[in-house]
Amino acid sequence: MKLVSTVLCCHKVNRQLFTAINSILNQTYTNHELIIIFDNPNKKDFLKIKSHYKKINKKIIHLYQNTKNEGLTFSLNRGIKLSKGYYIMRQDSDDFSEKNRMQILVNYLENNLNKNLVFSNISIIDDKNRSIRYKKNYLIINSFFSSYNFRNSISHPTIMFKKNIFNKIRYYDERFKVSQDYDLIHRFIKYNRNSIGKVGLNLYNLRYSKQSISFVRSEEQLVNSVIILFKYNFECYSKFFDNVYSTEDMLKIIEQNMKTGKEFSIYYSYLIHKKIPFIILINPFFIYNLFLRYLFHPNLLIKRIFRLI
Repeated sequence: MKLVSTVLCCHKVNRQLFTAINSILNQTYTNHELIIIFDNPNKKDFLKIKSHYKKINKKIIHLYQNTKNEGLTFSLNRGIKLSKGYYIMRQDSDDFSEKNRMQILVNYLENNLNKNLVFSNISIIDDKNRSIRYKKNYLIINSFFSSYNFRNSISHPTIMFKKNIFNKIRYYDERFKVSQDYDLIHRFIKYNRNSIGKVGLNLYNLRYSKQSISFVRSEEQLVNSVIILFKYNFECYSKFFDNVYSTEDMLKIIEQNMKTGKEFSIYYSYLIHKKIPFIILINPFFIYNLFLRYLFHPNLLIKRIFRLI
């Protein structure tokens, strides 16, 4: 039975955090550890977590505190470096997992040895942990096409992956404070195009709120999505970005160098606040590529329409 390390990053102590932690401690799969990275220098709050779980076997739960607020990407990398598991599973601090989630994901990877990463569907929940709706995550991929080039269709905290492959593809990119998952999964695809699998069950309960990253930092996520798509669709940009240390500078490089209809379609489909120049708007290659993007990501079209109203 292989060891599973669950990495949970948090920066505040509340009821939802304890619900998230308990959902991991109560998993039916027994050979696992929980790595908690508290991304907040507040000693008093950190001690609240430690005291709450002081009776739990120290081989199962490991608590670490950052000396300052470093952000999710840094904290994820730190947690994975400290882990001992063969498999790494994600868990966000305001969500919770079904009790058989770990067992089902491990079974999938054990029975499909050609897969390096697996994800599942999710249940969207409210503040009272009630299911509002279900969301089907997906990845359509073959030798010529990947739906992941059109939208981030895999909910980050649903994933489990092999740690040795994660080490080979060089961790989360800490230049991305948000959308680090979109970049990481692109690298899993680049490493082995057919190595990502799915379990078609709702194993994870994800909480949508006005405090979530997707809501608070949505504009930054859109910018990062543009950068990531340029990075993995155009070899020249990947090289341009090698020695650049901020997403602001990466975006400037894109703006100074983009020339084709495909490039413009990525840029203007995500950056809905940017006005599309008429000369680009009448380019048939731009229109074709933009249509494909909106086909897979209609929310972007809706957002742009609302900008015009």
